[in-house]
Amino acid sequence: MPENSSCSLGPKWRGTPLDGSLVRITVTLYLYWLRIAFQHLRESKVAHGALLAASDTADNEQKIYEMDRVFVSSMQCVVAAAVAVEAFYAMTKDYIDIPPETVAKWNDNKLARPKRISEVFRQAFKLQNPRFEEMRQSLCQLFEGRDLCVHPSAGHDAPELYDELSSYTDWRVVAFRHENAKMCLGIALSTIAHLIELAPRHVPALGDHCLGYTPRVRSLVQEWESEFGSLEVRKEKVARLGGMSRTNPPPQTRRSLGYTPISSDPPTCDR
Repeated sequence: MPENSSCSLGPKWRGTPLDGSLVRITVTLYLYWLRIAFQHLRESKVAHGALLAASDTADNEQKIYEMDRVFVSSMQCVVAAAVAVEAFYAMTKDYIDIPPETVAKWNDNKLARPKRISEVFRQAFKLQNPRFEEMRQSLCQLFEGRDLCVHPSAGHDAPELYDELSSYTDWRVVAFRHENAKMCLGIALSTIAHLIELAPRHVPALGDHCLGYTPRVRSLVQEWESEFGSLEVRKEKVARLGGMSRTNPPPQTRRSLGYTPISSDPPTCDR
């Protein structure tokens, strides 16, 4: 390599800005992530139908193939739904002033990610109970699913029952199926749709953003309801999914993402 030269082997994330330009542009990433999640949920729905059809046959290879399709698309839907909420949170946070001492306290207390996001939403959109607490519980559940994707445990576990197939398989395959992917995207979309409709006037720039993008979010809600029914995220469903831990939980707790009712208590967000 020539002297005084350098080589970067990593990706170049930023280009060269246009000097002196008065033009400012942006890309609203939470809308893209919602659409990405929609795409994977539709794929999961198709694969789920094919899996149910294959379950009535003796073709085990086809069953395994379709189960894998449901698993992959559902897992990607869950992650994309959580990232959509993260992107909406990042946008919201840029419009409000959070005291440094508050952020320091969050850091000292190791405040769980969904709780931190919920607090920013509470301050920015002036949320009150019980709506705020319901939203926080729902986001805890969404990020619980996200964490299972990106922080998987090592080792092997006992097989778990895949109810629809009356057969046993890895708990992750049971957890990341179509119904749970649908619930997680429903949480993300309903949260963003509710907040953006509030268009807070005490934060003018945020309110203007919400007013400008409300029609696009409403369009996504209409898409959802035309394909998947009402967008309501029922409290009892969220409650039935709570209770997972990041530190090697027992199989019966892990199964909670698979709609196994292990507790009537809401998720605690203790990570």
